[in-house]
Amino acid sequence: MKNWSFVFSLLLAIPTLAQVKIAGSVTDTKGEALPGVSVFLKDTYSGASTNEKGEYRFTATEKGSQMLVVSMVGYKEVQQPVQLDQETVIVSVTLEEAINRLEGVTITAGSFEASDGKKSVMLKPLDIVTTASAVGDLAGAINTLPGTQKNGESGRLFVRGGASNEARLFIDGLYVQNPFQLSAPNLPTRTRFSPFIFKGTNFSTGGYSAEYGQALSSTLVLNTIDYPARTQTDLSLLSVGGSLSHTQHSERTSVTADASYFNLAPYYGLISQNVRWTKPPVSADGSLHLRQKVGKQGLLKVYSLISTAQSALYQPDPANIDRERSVALNNRYVHLNSSYRDALSANWWLKAGLAYSFLNDQTQLAPAQIGRKERSLHGKLTLVNQVSQNISLNMGAELIASGYRQHYRDSAAASPKTALFSENLAGAFIEADVYVTPKLVARIGSRTEYSTLLQRGNWSPRINLAYKTGLYSQVSLAYGSFYQSPENDLLIRSSRLDFERANHFILNFQRVRQKQVLRVETYYKQYEHLVKFDKAGSRRYDNNGYGYAQGVDLFWRDTKTWRGTDYWVSYSFIDTKRNYRDLSALQTPSFASAHNLSIVFKRFIAPLKSQVGFTNSVTSGRPYSDPNVSEGEMRKTPVYHDLSVNWSYLHRSNIILYASVSNVTGRKNTFGYLYNPTPDETGIYRRREIGQGATRFVFVGLLVTFSTDKTANQLNNL
Repeated sequence: MKNWSFVFSLLLAIPTLAQVKIAGSVTDTKGEALPGVSVFLKDTYSGASTNEKGEYRFTATEKGSQMLVVSMVGYKEVQQPVQLDQETVIVSVTLEEAINRLEGVTITAGSFEASDGKKSVMLKPLDIVTTASAVGDLAGAINTLPGTQKNGESGRLFVRGGASNEARLFIDGLYVQNPFQLSAPNLPTRTRFSPFIFKGTNFSTGGYSAEYGQALSSTLVLNTIDYPARTQTDLSLLSVGGSLSHTQHSERTSVTADASYFNLAPYYGLISQNVRWTKPPVSADGSLHLRQKVGKQGLLKVYSLISTAQSALYQPDPANIDRERSVALNNRYVHLNSSYRDALSANWWLKAGLAYSFLNDQTQLAPAQIGRKERSLHGKLTLVNQVSQNISLNMGAELIASGYRQHYRDSAAASPKTALFSENLAGAFIEADVYVTPKLVARIGSRTEYSTLLQRGNWSPRINLAYKTGLYSQVSLAYGSFYQSPENDLLIRSSRLDFERANHFILNFQRVRQKQVLRVETYYKQYEHLVKFDKAGSRRYDNNGYGYAQGVDLFWRDTKTWRGTDYWVSYSFIDTKRNYRDLSALQTPSFASAHNLSIVFKRFIAPLKSQVGFTNSVTSGRPYSDPNVSEGEMRKTPVYHDLSVNWSYLHRSNIILYASVSNVTGRKNTFGYLYNPTPDETGIYRRREIGQGATRFVFVGLLVTFSTDKTANQLNNL
């Protein structure tokens, strides 16, 4: 729930009437125009790419002294100070060749990158908070990209036939344990972290870097903002709560403190719910973010988050769906992330980090009581070396020490049953980017890991190739082996297991020209050593499971055709089957649907000082097993359809009113069914639908920003 307060913070980046026009041209040392060059203001989201004539043009709300960054792969980056004190600023730049004029060839297979310095920007934080269906949630926005699977009853990430636990999240290169908030069974959750603290994302649907491991399907790598631009205070008043945030900025030190409180009881009292709540969700959290410049180029970043949440409701009893049982949840969570980077010399960079996560969940499924505690400590050291103009190395080592403890009571009077384990996972990696020719680049890497709990090791080769096929297009190939330890609920029952494994094969085509992006990607994934056990619940667990996933993903984004309009269309087709867990044969998992389509549209209407948008999501039915039909026969749920809309109004440059409505058509979406374990007197297994917690979700909020920055004060006086 915390993320909702930041839906408004980034909306300040929506264009206002007080803008500076920045234009110019970019050429090489021979005076030839360079198309496809990224030109942007450092630490902002204002920028553009040069056209075929090497010209660029964009508008910005920033004022005063700024740094203009001009970059393109194969050329030395230029950072040029500019003074934004006129209506129009003209800046022309000459780029010096760095690596044989590579014409922008980049590694893209399986990866959607979003950072200020990338030529092909897929998702920025502003995209996340202004996507209608996301309501400021990271996973919600990423679920509009190809390769993802809509899962309305969980809200988590399901990527290319992989379960939600097979997608891992990293902040500043460090593993985040339990990144999703507390949620009752069959009700959606949200990520714990606000998009406001991140400068960009790298979402990999497969074939990801050797630097990261323990993810069979995908990685979501989030990089926090290096250094805020000014001192400011943000106050958010929301229909479900509120938050207060303050950033204190100086030349070498920046501190941001944030506190939030959310209580959905008043909202649920006004809007009809499909769930019988006895205690609607209540949560409170606080965070502290420190950035400290060290020496000439060093930067230390420390981020901490503490949160607590409670809720209680009635849900169908799995033992008899005609009855309801009470469900009560209590959650406490702590996350600490610290990272440091510095230049050791002209060609060597050091990156080091330490992250700690702690979770304490108490769940009452009347009359049973379940508790779990999880902890994780991740230490990582990375060295980056620019060996030559054509070769760069990325190498490092890491250690993840984790522990899991679970206790269970059949009733309040029963004696607790406790189970626990701990695991130390050591890993090392090395990866090289090699510019073979002016149009061919290769990323070749290797990763190795060893688990003290499993008493086994693994070795993962990774390779990516990218070839420039034209001025604006390229093709990429990727292959890699990826390992992951079994889930905690399996390891708590048996530690005599092996790593699960997936082999990825990816072919990608991408064309980027003048704010238009086209991506087509096909892939094949082979699953091996998946954990299996029988339906009778025996103590025999092994790694004899297997499966596959194959499909094609399409993505089109256009911010050029209509001025002030940004839209993207993503479509995925997947064919996937597994024989794992308690299954007796290959079959499509219940979370996977063959077809997924998302259309996201956003338009800024200057005369109304408003941005409007919608997200239309359509997903084909998902398979489920019906005990009333012959064994092995699978049925499918109805088609999922959600049309969500949002609106943002800039009353003044520092005051924003925001509203959004999900599922405006009121469609009754069904995600699956709960069946009674025994038939009734007529021999029929009765069932209940697993549906939405509410037909629609309506959200309204107001953000007011106060700043001591001179530029902000000028905007406030408009």
